[in-house]
Amino acid sequence: MMPDSDSTAAVPAGLNASSGTHSGDGSSGNGLVRTVFAMLMLLSLAVCAARIVGAERIYEPSLFRSDRPDGYRQNDPDPPPRSWPKLRPEPSPMFSSNDRSRWATVRALVDEGRFSIGQRIPDASKPSGYRDEGIIFEDDYASVDRILNPETQHFYSSKPPLLTLIVAGQYWFLKQTVGLSIVHDRWPVVVTILLVTNLLPMWGFLVLMRRLILRWSQQPWTQLVAFAVACFGMYLIPFSNTLNNHSLGMVLALAAVAPILLTPAGESLSRRSALLAGLAAGGLFTLELPALSLVVGLGVLLALRERRCVAAFAFGAFLPMLALAVSMVVATGELIPAYAKFGSEWYEYPGSHWLKLRVAGARGIDAADEPKWRYAFHLLVGHHGMFSLTPIWLLSVLGMAGAFRQAIVERFRGDWLTTIGGLMLMVSVVVIGFYIAKTNNYGGWTAGPRWLFWLTPIWLVLMLPVLDRWAGIRWRERTVLALLGISAFTVFYPLINPWRHPWLYQLCEYYYWLRY
Repeated sequence: MMPDSDSTAAVPAGLNASSGTHSGDGSSGNGLVRTVFAMLMLLSLAVCAARIVGAERIYEPSLFRSDRPDGYRQNDPDPPPRSWPKLRPEPSPMFSSNDRSRWATVRALVDEGRFSIGQRIPDASKPSGYRDEGIIFEDDYASVDRILNPETQHFYSSKPPLLTLIVAGQYWFLKQTVGLSIVHDRWPVVVTILLVTNLLPMWGFLVLMRRLILRWSQQPWTQLVAFAVACFGMYLIPFSNTLNNHSLGMVLALAAVAPILLTPAGESLSRRSALLAGLAAGGLFTLELPALSLVVGLGVLLALRERRCVAAFAFGAFLPMLALAVSMVVATGELIPAYAKFGSEWYEYPGSHWLKLRVAGARGIDAADEPKWRYAFHLLVGHHGMFSLTPIWLLSVLGMAGAFRQAIVERFRGDWLTTIGGLMLMVSVVVIGFYIAKTNNYGGWTAGPRWLFWLTPIWLVLMLPVLDRWAGIRWRERTVLALLGISAFTVFYPLINPWRHPWLYQLCEYYYWLRY
């Protein structure tokens, strides 16, 4: 490809394109690139480890109503509804309703031997006629992410239980071996579990991403930029200090396509690779239910190209799905996921957050009262926009569009990167369309469009051909770096707590451009 007239005049020694060979196993790359990879990886993991070890919920004055006559922005026409606590809150490494709901279940499983995190008891002395008690109603664990079984009057977390069950196994081990209690030793317990659950998978994620970048890119500039995105331009860092499904979902999404994309050129996909891809894809589904579209899509691709591997892929995907089904039945006695009961009496029971939203007409980020077109706009390029907050993914859209066109011409039988790229364009449209059609919820208080996080690792790999084409063209390189800079700014903005609104939304609130 001939460079534009304003292309870079010279590439620094050691970064010339010829030094970055394109091998089948992704193990190549010149010495300087490998050194920079190691440095970026070390820094990224160190940042995540520091966030985990230093995790503590912080009370931010700007989120509370001012009771002072001369208070800051006292004339705010729509002040925050919450009042500043009269007593000092107890220190806690648990941040929001989302993770506290999971931690409550972890504690209930190990300390009480049950999934139930509370219960509703008839009480004639109360105006409501009942009283609620249990772990989920303690200050440290209070959460709106709870459901009530209308028959048993027991409360449960609304989160899929499989991840929580795995984390509970870690807590059980800590309690049995060294006697740690999440009640009395909350930091040693929570920090240790988060290091295992979030940091170790991130290390594996970066190792895998490094191999894929070296496998599918030619230009050292591409390799360095792409790995910088993996280390500092994704939401793995802000969510590293909280128990959540999105961090592990991003890891499993990459693991679902990696065995296929790392297959050496000219070789057929092995059944072992198909099995590993199936296990990761099925595991992703247990964390992100719309990822079923990726599971089905990969299965169809294998049926078209590698029929002998379909059974191995299907078996691998079936195992974690079966584990999820069993855990749901054991937890609540129901095979239907809690999310599928949204809008029913399981969610909208007397006193619930969701019933108040519907009956009282309360507005909020959990149920935006706006037309679908506006919700779609803000989800994509607005205050919670995937492409406005982290515009680096615009390059992935270009990569997927090009791959889709080529995949159609080749009937999805070309190289695996093109084939996966064509599939991911369809999967992305299905997932984004699903949320636009089914909800007006931006994910609550969160640093970004968390429904879509799991797509981004695969998007990053599909960005590589675009970066290769743009390498050496000065204005395009500068554009890429600007997009990466904005994305990194967004990722690091919620440094204290990932369960906070993104900077674009806070800017809109500050100037009263919108309020939910």
